[in-house]
Amino acid sequence: MTEKNMSGKINELLETLKDDEKRQAFLNAFEEFLTNYHQPAFAVGEYYFYKSMENVLHILKITAVMGNIVEAGFLDTETGKLINTRIELDKKYVQPATAEQIATFQRAEHFASKGRKLDEFRDRDIVKYEGELFFAKTTSESNLISVSGFDGYGWDDMNADEFDLIETAEELKNGGNS
Repeated sequence: MTEKNMSGKINELLETLKDDEKRQAFLNAFEEFLTNYHQPAFAVGEYYFYKSMENVLHILKITAVMGNIVEAGFLDTETGKLINTRIELDKKYVQPATAEQIATFQRAEHFASKGRKLDEFRDRDIVKYEGELFFAKTTSESNLISVSGFDGYGWDDMNADEFDLIETAEELKNGGNS
């Protein structure tokens, strides 16, 4: 039954509510309507993605639902910025995020917790790659960082998204994790 048909059925029954049997039929139809047609579109903790008109991938995580308004973390994958905002959102414009997109969002949350955009490394950050720790050094290309062992020798340029940010240079300067 479509929402329009259900609505018509409810209106029909409203006119004849004096009869107990019809009243119960109305209540049953209304309960079916609420159950089948008015479930919240989004749930807290769900991840979605969409592409903007500029073809930029955005990944979002629902943090609160207030009717047709959601509060969510939005990751702009082009800028690496993660922001929290409230927006009216419709499921026809978003799709469930893939496991890879969810991992990217969670990585962005980690960088944001350290005051950074996604994959933003700075000179003297401590980074981890394949279980080993290195110092990072920025390069002129945004997707690369140079890494070196703690002896300061052997700088190699590598893809930034292959590294985990362990401790920022600012945290090191202030005496450890903040």
